[in-house]
Amino acid sequence: MYRSIRANASALVLAASAVFTSATSAQAIQVDCTAVPDWDSVSAYASGARVVESQQRYTANWWNQNTLPSTHHGEWGEWTLDGTCLPAFHAVDIDKELLIRDLSVVDSQAAISGELSWLHLIEQMMPQENPTNAEKEAFVLHWLNSYLNQQVINEDVVATRPQMQTLFIEPWRGMSFNLSQGTSDALNFDIHLFRLLAIVYRPDLHTRDASGQVTSGGEARFVFSFNQPSSGGTLPAKVIFEYGLEANSEEELLAWAEGFHALGALEFGEQYNQQLIALTNRFTGKNTVPHKPNGNALNQLRTNELPFADPWQLREFKLSAETGLLEPATVAQTPADDVNGTQLFADYVNSAEAEILDGSYVVPLQFAGEPLLGGASDAEIGRFARPVTTWNGPGILNNEARHIVGLNTCSGCHGTETNTEFSHVVEREVGEVAEISAFMSGVVINLATGEEEPFVVEDPVSGELRQFHELDDRKTIMDCLLERCFASAPEAATVAVRTLRTAVPQESTVAVKSAEAIAFEALMAERRARAH
Repeated sequence: MYRSIRANASALVLAASAVFTSATSAQAIQVDCTAVPDWDSVSAYASGARVVESQQRYTANWWNQNTLPSTHHGEWGEWTLDGTCLPAFHAVDIDKELLIRDLSVVDSQAAISGELSWLHLIEQMMPQENPTNAEKEAFVLHWLNSYLNQQVINEDVVATRPQMQTLFIEPWRGMSFNLSQGTSDALNFDIHLFRLLAIVYRPDLHTRDASGQVTSGGEARFVFSFNQPSSGGTLPAKVIFEYGLEANSEEELLAWAEGFHALGALEFGEQYNQQLIALTNRFTGKNTVPHKPNGNALNQLRTNELPFADPWQLREFKLSAETGLLEPATVAQTPADDVNGTQLFADYVNSAEAEILDGSYVVPLQFAGEPLLGGASDAEIGRFARPVTTWNGPGILNNEARHIVGLNTCSGCHGTETNTEFSHVVEREVGEVAEISAFMSGVVINLATGEEEPFVVEDPVSGELRQFHELDDRKTIMDCLLERCFASAPEAATVAVRTLRTAVPQESTVAVKSAEAIAFEALMAERRARAH
């Protein structure tokens, strides 16, 4: 269980000074005030010092004394208002912090046409500061038209998906023409083309270098389904915007975890949505990461779809530093489809067995002089409407290595390795909450008894049984980040042991790792190669 008291004051939950310019906006944000002292008129405060006044947390901008934070904060004031203090304790709430699907969020106006909408995300990643409709059309069609032209990516030939034109682009243009009363067929961006299914925080994807130094804060994702422009009906097709969370220190990593954790203290509603938007704007906004293409935090944009051609297919796109557009890219950790079942695949798994088992492997563009990574990932569907593709090859020495590589491919993660039917987050209609896969929830309903049972999958090659509970695993990792239960470097042999829910944090060091730290390290080792 997540512990309410941490050994040290936690990192800044939201960089309020970077996101907000008014006290009113900052007050809507809830921040952690554990171990932050009350302001007093006698103490002198150096730059960066934090205090609490009237349940509001402030950070000193420069040295000051006897300067009341509530009347001396702002752009030119001695203090920055961070936000309102969180309650002393609350447990990690998966539905509010890790996989957000509540209708008050996904059916809100912000999700339809505001700062949580697909169009807002597109506008923020475009190179133009205030893109015109013509520029938006060019940007979006460059992405969508890639389905209509054969692609060759790392020598992998990716065929066309012709019904992208007939099911999506043409109806969109036709409806745009009708709405203009026959005066223009320019694409109308007021048409609701994508429906928000979920907003996802992936603390399990944070990374460290060999010395244990934090190199990223994980990812945050927006999951949308394609809508049929003419009817508004949902298509079995999704697009996922996947953003990197910039972090280069334990404090910055913790700040992201605290930011999402703060959401769990709020009830769903307007205040929750305001705080969620403030948090997501930190990575979706323009010029948030200057060193990445277009200054946007996007790591990659992924699609998985069935209606635009057969078979079910997954693709990946990245912003190009050269063109500023979304360009087709290789699918992460996924060899080309025609490599499956070959000696090349078996040789790769055997040669990289040690790295695969410790989670450090990265599928290379080429192996043994041959292209390896694919340009798309197809999944053949069996008679029971489930993907039947299994990654294998002749003479693989270690089936656990085979399973790990298969699980981390697009088609394996969404198929036989997890016994999943297409999607981990399922498309929905307005007013419905998106369902999730048993792989995510960790439970399945016994049809005979109606009772929930642990989700167990039979290995498609060995028959070994594996239990999956993905969201619980992510929660364990988030718990550990918040509690700092992990060792700061891989070689460290001790962890801090803290007294729970005490007014003053108590800390001692012992020569064994806690059960939480052991679980955290095992999960992170297993996830080092994760991309999906």
